[in-house]
Amino acid sequence: EDGVEVWATNLGEEVWGNWPDGIGPELGGGRLEATMARAIVDASPKDIFRMFGRNDLVPEYNEFCHELSDVMVLDDETKVTWGATGSMGPFCPRDFVTRCHLTELEGGVHLAANLAESLPHLVEEHRAKGKSGSYCRMEVLIGGTIARPVEGGAKSEYTILCLTNPGGAADTVVGSALVNKMAATGPFVHIEQIRKMVANERWNHPLPEE
Repeated sequence: EDGVEVWATNLGEEVWGNWPDGIGPELGGGRLEATMARAIVDASPKDIFRMFGRNDLVPEYNEFCHELSDVMVLDDETKVTWGATGSMGPFCPRDFVTRCHLTELEGGVHLAANLAESLPHLVEEHRAKGKSGSYCRMEVLIGGTIARPVEGGAKSEYTILCLTNPGGAADTVVGSALVNKMAATGPFVHIEQIRKMVANERWNHPLPEE
């Protein structure tokens, strides 16, 4: 559809491995499907990732992220963020803590990798200031974006991979069936928004405080 290819599959529980205490996801993902999507986007990987480096632009390309703030910066390419959704269908707002890593690989390929973190002692302040007042914890079990230059770098082969466990009632047999249906349409919405932002060169717009 509109040049967007989407795949979905169940990865099972064995993919998570054993994480040290306080690092990585706490929720499983056995009932939930991972989705991958690929499309051509009319912008260079560098320009696409200039948008990814700005918290104020995230709600424009991620329909589920209504709030976002930095918890800590680990290095020039890595930080931990707190984010929150609005209500998602019958589910109440979720919040999520994610380690985000952006980097450039050989050949001008840009990569974003995201993984849930717990860190409760660091995020309660952000949660308390949230707009919704109360949240159910959601986790990004697998999150990745790759922008590979094509046509001399003027365009990008844009690939996303995501598996999210919304927790609570969504982490049930009935709830996960609904979440899987929502996840199947999410990539189309996301790529449509990325294309609109690219057409408007959103990476050139001033920051909110400027």
